[in-house]
Amino acid sequence: MRVLSESPSFPAIAAWSRGRVPGIMEGWPGWAWAWLQLVRAGLVPFSHTRSRAIYRELSRRLDGIDVSRGEVSLVKGIGAYAVVIAAAATVDEEFFTLLPRMYDVWMRSCESSQKVDVYCGAAGVLLAAAEIEAYLPGSVPRPLVELAHRRLIAAAQEALLRRAHRTYLGFAHGFAGHLFALEMARPVFKLATPRNLLSQMLDILESSQWQAPDGAAFWAAAMEEEKIQLTAWCNGSAGIALALLGCQRFGMPGMRARYRDLALRALRATAYRIRSSPTFCCGTIGRAQVLIEAYRQLGDPVWARSALTIARTIPADAVEGRRHFRNGTLGAIYLRWRLLHPTALPFPAFANISGAAGSQPAATQNPAG
Repeated sequence: MRVLSESPSFPAIAAWSRGRVPGIMEGWPGWAWAWLQLVRAGLVPFSHTRSRAIYRELSRRLDGIDVSRGEVSLVKGIGAYAVVIAAAATVDEEFFTLLPRMYDVWMRSCESSQKVDVYCGAAGVLLAAAEIEAYLPGSVPRPLVELAHRRLIAAAQEALLRRAHRTYLGFAHGFAGHLFALEMARPVFKLATPRNLLSQMLDILESSQWQAPDGAAFWAAAMEEEKIQLTAWCNGSAGIALALLGCQRFGMPGMRARYRDLALRALRATAYRIRSSPTFCCGTIGRAQVLIEAYRQLGDPVWARSALTIARTIPADAVEGRRHFRNGTLGAIYLRWRLLHPTALPFPAFANISGAAGSQPAATQNPAG
């Protein structure tokens, strides 16, 4: 990837994905979310015309939501619409009118959903709600977060009991994502999780790691497997590092040192210069984004330099032909912006970690140069 020395442009709405699948990673909501982050950070000007177009599209989509799909997260699910509406309301007050409809359909969808992971389910609901809390403190309905919290605790307890079943470890589908969502819910929504449950999940992540001679930690996708996932944000070291970065910031004080130590080991693995697909979900773009988040959270410029180093290995045309975040052009565009302004722009679901709720960090140049 050609790393630019000045801010790139952001495409007009006509170039955005038109996919109907809801979710930050899957289609149109990701483009709206990314543009709003740039506006909030003062990196692109606010456009009333573009804001009106986003409002109309969201209103149409709210009318057509199928609550039986069960996809309620911000990653892949209707939680993305709630996050986009809340972010937009910080720059255009008209979006407040969409919130009651959004919360109503989101609650009904959560009541019928059986999914619990970050990618589609209850854990992703908690992360979406925490991001909304950063934009609009006190606006998320309490019954919504309480329901997601109960569902996630029950699912984590069940997963710990049934060791014969495939038990995922990573951020998108497993214990790492569960941990982050539950630890985030404690300070943001004052929802307590049994300490022994958090400790058991962290014990499993610690005991299931494969360590390289330099201390870098790798994991298989599931406890019962031995094939490690070298590059995946969804199931591998990159996603586990991402979750643990959040946990070492928001986790129970007595566990933060353990979270931080394991996060650093996972980050060493994430920074390896190894061949991978270029995509956000399972490849180099996602690894670079996690390393940027490490710099944003920890302040150590070594992670910004590592992100820049592996980003330069991405072929210029690697994601052409697809237009969404997960494995398309939006992933590459947003990476270029974050490489230049790493402290100003959040990772999806990490807006609450940028500082005080509702704060808008100032644009900052990448210390890697």
